This record gives sequence, structure tokens and C-alpha cells, in this order.
Amino acid sequence: MTSGFSTPAGGEPSDYGARFRFRLRRQDGYVVVEVIGDLDLHSAPHFNHHLGEAIRSQALPHVAVDLSEVSFFDTSGLNSVIVAWKRIKASGGHLVLVRPTKQISSVLRITGMDRHFDVADTLPSMAIGEEPVAQIGDVALDEPTA
Repeated sequence: MTSGFSTPAGGEPSDYGARFRFRLRRQDGYVVVEVIGDLDLHSAPHFNHHLGEAIRSQALPHVAVDLSEVSFFDTSGLNSVIVAWKRIKASGGHLVLVRPTKQISSVLRITGMDRHFDVADTLPSMAIGEEPVAQIGDVALDEPTA
């Protein structure tokens, strides 16, 4: 799959002094998106693009978004997650938000979205025989793009 992801040696996330990074990988039948840094107006378009790649990478998308290392989350980040959830749900797939920070949990509760999203402390497991763990790639952003 040609995805445009940068994959540094060692499989570690790229770090260019980034305010936002994420890593995509497959685990237990899910594409796992680990988000690190600010999920805001600046980073949301990039997150949307690569999350879309994760959704399209599977016929029946099962996506887990690990939010444990998000330092800032605004309405742009919430909108990104809502759009992804709707796309995945329409495809018959499943989206789970894994380990949201206190700030994100509060935003979800205040907006009522906690009643719609599956939220978990750990990644759910799929049936045995699903695709094995495989690194997909990493992305880092530190400057706004035009």
C-alpha cells in the first residue's frame, strides 16, 4: 500500500520538534492510530487525511484511536473523530477511542459524545486469525502547511 507515511528506522515516531505526531500500526485486527501532541485546528486536517487512509486500508474498518498522549484537544479534534466515526459506522466497521486523557473525556461528556463512542482503557481484541501486528508508518508535523 502506498500511503505517503514516513517510516524512520527502528519504527519510532518521527520527531522534528513536532506539536503533533501519530503512528499507525495493525494490532489484533484493528488499525491503531496513536496520537501524540495537540489535536487542533492545525493538525486536524492531517489527522483526517491519514485516518482516512487507515479506514480505506480495510474492507471492514476496525480502527482504534489511542488518545493517551494528546496534550490538547479542541473542537477541530472532536470533529475529526466524529467524521471518522460516521465513516466507519457507515462501512459496517467499528471505532474505539482508547485511553482518552481527562480533558478529552471531559469534552466527550460535556458534548454528549461519550454516549455514542466506544471508549476503552485497552485495545479490544479481534478473533484469532486476524492480520498480525505490522507497522504502517509515522507522521510528524511541526510547521503549518499552506
